[in-house]
Amino acid sequence: MAYNSRVQKSIDGVIALKDFLNDVSEYPGTYADNKDLLSDLKDQRRTASLDIEFFVDSKSRRTSPMSINTLKKYSNELFDSGFDFIDKLRINARDAINHYLEKEKAPNKRTKAGLQKKVSELEHLLEEHRKVNLILLQGVANALQSFKNIMSTSKIEAKDKLCSDSAERLRAIISINPAPYNCGDDNVVNINPFRDHLR
Repeated sequence: MAYNSRVQKSIDGVIALKDFLNDVSEYPGTYADNKDLLSDLKDQRRTASLDIEFFVDSKSRRTSPMSINTLKKYSNELFDSGFDFIDKLRINARDAINHYLEKEKAPNKRTKAGLQKKVSELEHLLEEHRKVNLILLQGVANALQSFKNIMSTSKIEAKDKLCSDSAERLRAIISINPAPYNCGDDNVVNINPFRDHLR
């Protein structure tokens, strides 16, 4: 079917816009530096009025600015879902650029900022483990002293009291640690299966 030049220009413009929006969605990094484009993609009317060169298969193409009414009219004629189809492409293109920009801003292990962040996290974790170890060493020292006191006591009742007091002190010392290093008796690893290896 032959169209007059004005109608054909509008149809070609709608198809070019469709191809452009698809290209933005597929290659958002190519367009990420174009701040004006990102603003245009946030608005239906500004998207319709886009006048921008792009490349598909190394061939230069150009969108054709038109009114929103013209875009709606010919989109409804060209596509099964009409203007909704073009509008979804607009939203997809906008979201693709935003996602690309967010990903670029987020530090990762391959960037200097990402490595510095990882080092900072590991240093913080190391410092936390140092604190945990100091507290556990205090518990071990306390336990060793308790063993000496128990061994030097001859009365059974006194031994029982020393054992009970020592256990409470150890629980109190361990509870200072952050989870999961503040575990109680129920969470302590049972070493009975490993006793033969410890002899």
